[in-house]
Amino acid sequence: MTTPGTTSPPSLARVRTNTSRSQGDPIKAEAEAASVHGEKKKRNKFYDILWTLVDWFFLGFAAKFYYRLVLYGRAVEKALEGEKKLNKERSDGIWKKSADEEKKADDRIWEDVANWRDGQQEEWNRMGTTTSLMATISAASLAFSGIDQAWWLGRAFFAGALGMSLCGFFTIHYFGVLAEGMDDDTVGRAAIGQLSGQTQRVVAGALAVPAALSAYSTLLILLGHIIFVLTISNRTQATTFSGILLEPGFKIVAGIPILVGVVMMLGAVIVAELMYLDGKKQKGDSGRQSAGRDIESATASGVTTGQGS
Repeated sequence: MTTPGTTSPPSLARVRTNTSRSQGDPIKAEAEAASVHGEKKKRNKFYDILWTLVDWFFLGFAAKFYYRLVLYGRAVEKALEGEKKLNKERSDGIWKKSADEEKKADDRIWEDVANWRDGQQEEWNRMGTTTSLMATISAASLAFSGIDQAWWLGRAFFAGALGMSLCGFFTIHYFGVLAEGMDDDTVGRAAIGQLSGQTQRVVAGALAVPAALSAYSTLLILLGHIIFVLTISNRTQATTFSGILLEPGFKIVAGIPILVGVVMMLGAVIVAELMYLDGKKQKGDSGRQSAGRDIESATASGVTTGQGS
């Protein structure tokens, strides 16, 4: 029997059980930690191998964009810390400036981010011009005089280059339009891999798609011209385009680059769209939280005023 307000002493068996558990916990915890560390190391090794293969496929552009994002991520984190510090000073009443001075302070915090966005947009504009030029050259190459008198492989390369150039052109302009509708904070979080659970490597791979497509299309155009120059003949009867389409390997050689370009384009668009939607969702959540805090503060102020009266 125990009196109210008191607790019964633990039994001897329970004490021994707890003692044995406490003695075994450090060893068990260490073993679990070692197991988790080993699994994480294996998983990281797998991701490193996968990233190496992806970077090879992207002709090294993915790694270049990744290192750029790492440097840019530091500027974003610095801006977020500066914004957090500035907001704290405003909430504490330390920061008392005019509206113009506050706007200038915000602009200074995100100045590096804005410069990066401007530079990235200029790069996309240049790349868009290059990609459109590749598409024009590919289309013009398909209409070369005497193209039907050369090996059909050259025309297949020209057709594949045209498809990849169009995919790259669409991806570049999609990125440009999407980026214009995102603020600095959302772009910064997307770039450092904080949206949709993505990592910087996924973002770097998506950004490298236009450059990789442009490089592949250039390579196909070059191969097509080499084949055209080396295999053109003076045959009196030229092979018609319909005859070229009947070649067993034409659809394969021309279709594979186009299929690869479509897959890369869709992958980049899906990654960008997920980050865009996640950014809108986070903005909506933060907006609702801010509105809730405003309502609570207004209610508290009203209650205080009523009590004072």
